[in-house]
Amino acid sequence: ALALTTLEVVTGLDNPSWLISPPGDTRLFVTERRGRVRIVENGVTRGAPFLDIIPRVGFEGEGGLLSLAFDPQFARNGYFYVYYIDLQRNITIERFTVGQNPALADPTSGLVILRVPHPDFLNHMGGQVTFGPDGYLYLGTGDGGGAGDPSGNARNLQVLLGKMLRLDVSRSTIAQPYAIPPDNPYRDGVAGRPEIWASGVRNPWRFSFDGDRLYIADVGQDEREEVNIAATTQAGLNYGWNVMEGVACYGAGNCDRNGLTLPAYDYAHGLDDV
Repeated sequence: ALALTTLEVVTGLDNPSWLISPPGDTRLFVTERRGRVRIVENGVTRGAPFLDIIPRVGFEGEGGLLSLAFDPQFARNGYFYVYYIDLQRNITIERFTVGQNPALADPTSGLVILRVPHPDFLNHMGGQVTFGPDGYLYLGTGDGGGAGDPSGNARNLQVLLGKMLRLDVSRSTIAQPYAIPPDNPYRDGVAGRPEIWASGVRNPWRFSFDGDRLYIADVGQDEREEVNIAATTQAGLNYGWNVMEGVACYGAGNCDRNGLTLPAYDYAHGLDDV
């Protein structure tokens, strides 16, 4: 039997979207959708935000400041990365640096790592950026929004929407904000965009690493939700959207499963399947 309990840690936050701590740090860093990062210590939220980028964040629909990741060398270089939707509705990954005061980021230190245009709808914007055990930066992008992926982005390897992306940001500069890991599946850029690690996802709002295995929670359309599991060595998988929704065929059209990776777990929206 599994028993779950909840414990209130802090109150008074404004639409919190993500919580994380740097390795070895007892502080909690919480992103608020409007564009602030708050520090919580011993249940108390600091008055001054760690970072405030409200003027550059678009929070219509499912937008906003959605997550934060600390560099593996954060204790040495002070770098951290945020995932937000900008005022032009681009998915934006930007690196900032901690200032001389460890409770305040330097707001002038921003270096945009990647912008992914998301022009058509206000939903399916993904939302997470995380470092994997391989030291690379992973992010999950939504398919661009609308019902059924009307633009066919998730299966189109020439666009970055509806994908899991993997970037090398270990030597980022203004001239070259990221490099392509040597084992990314489309590194040559011919068969697909070199940033792509996996395709065929609808809206991978959250994902998590357990050792070298990646668990991707992908939001379903009308009937099923799914969890995909893969090792960091299993690059180039196609998780099937919008041909499949979980293990079920989506729509009445083509349902060719050839070359698709079905989820490790899925469940229906109905109470009978919970």
